[in-house]
Amino acid sequence: MKKLLFLGFTVLAAMSANAQSLGQPIVKDQGIRFIAPSRAKSSKISRRAGTSELYNYVDAYTNSTSNSSKKTLFWIAPDSNACVVYTTGGKSNINFHVIGGSFDPKDTTFLDAPNTVLTRFNPYHVDTLRFIKAYLRNVDKVNIGGNMVDVVDTLFVQYYDASGMSITAYNYQNDPLKKSYYYGVPKGTTFVPYKATNKSALKTDTILLTAANSDSFNVAGGTAGISPITLTPNFNSLSTNGTAVTSNVIAYSINFKPMIPAQLNDTLLDWNNANYTKKINGFAVYLAYFDKIPHDILTTPYKINNTFWTTSDLLPGTKVSIWQGYLPTTVYGTAYMMNTDIHITCDNLSTKELMNSNIGLVVYPNPSSSNNNSTAVVNLKSASMVSAKVYDMNGRVVLATSAKAMNAGLNELPLATSNLSTGIYTVTIESAAGTKSSKFIVK
Repeated sequence: MKKLLFLGFTVLAAMSANAQSLGQPIVKDQGIRFIAPSRAKSSKISRRAGTSELYNYVDAYTNSTSNSSKKTLFWIAPDSNACVVYTTGGKSNINFHVIGGSFDPKDTTFLDAPNTVLTRFNPYHVDTLRFIKAYLRNVDKVNIGGNMVDVVDTLFVQYYDASGMSITAYNYQNDPLKKSYYYGVPKGTTFVPYKATNKSALKTDTILLTAANSDSFNVAGGTAGISPITLTPNFNSLSTNGTAVTSNVIAYSINFKPMIPAQLNDTLLDWNNANYTKKINGFAVYLAYFDKIPHDILTTPYKINNTFWTTSDLLPGTKVSIWQGYLPTTVYGTAYMMNTDIHITCDNLSTKELMNSNIGLVVYPNPSSSNNNSTAVVNLKSASMVSAKVYDMNGRVVLATSAKAMNAGLNELPLATSNLSTGIYTVTIESAAGTKSSKFIVK
């Protein structure tokens, strides 16, 4: 059986501030039979007040393109010292220092999953994040001060909302259509991958890896065991105040710090020799890639579900054109993606809910606090003048807005609910398409 083959990439020099050309990673069949854990199927709990769903962009992308993804292991290390020896006899140093992904539930690709595609008016709670890892445990104990102690490696997973992310677009210099390729990465061009601190992160999960977390690698049999990591980020995305592109996008980054640093050219894994000198431990994530699908599918503002990484070319203090610190993987002809399950819960302000009639109406936030205002999200099939009235439980008008011109599609109508007493209210909007009412609560 073939074993691990060379996996790497080259960054070419022909770049400018807004146009660049990047070499494509050399992706080959690794020839490994991955022993994968059982995977939970996408869950969807429908409620009148909200939705609770599991999103996986690899699944959605697979369904939307009818092209199955391939899987590969990408090793992560704080430097480029460690190397892997391949069946060809050659070896390659590890080039990846951080790997992560961003998540945008506004992406219509999720309709093919099928998932609820949210609007930009949907802040949501991030419940769990699950990805597949391979932890290679070559060394269990180390001599420190004459005492043999257990080796404990460290994994850092950091989380970001849109306020801690850089979300922008770039254009290929030789693209005749001048398409914009959107990507989102954590802010901070001087991010040091082997430290837990990052000022733009909302929080950091520090995971201590011991012998109990190790996975199996059978060089002779050409197999690699992999296992899941499930985390509970427990944070909310931003509210409705952001722009359509950046609102509600989140991200996560993963970096690995071994207790025993690798010396230059230390062998992490030798697929030709089971008896290589085993001096260091290694950590890899299980990525999906689509070698027959071009990245130019990811060209709308609502497709910011990119995987990003930091490479040896982009270590702190170095720069390749506009890239420094992070590189979105959609710059390549091969689309790489973190195979991550993200479970979220939220109020149901989905596109489907708002567009099931000539006029759609949802109030957010609901409930609203007495010291905060609400927004009526209005969807119109055609442009119209729109006015609104808010009624209390006794049918009295407690708030009215003057008529306002609105375009076809999604619109926002502010409601000054901060002056209302606690209780249940009904907002009714009037337009050329008719009337629509929705209840909401002020606490």
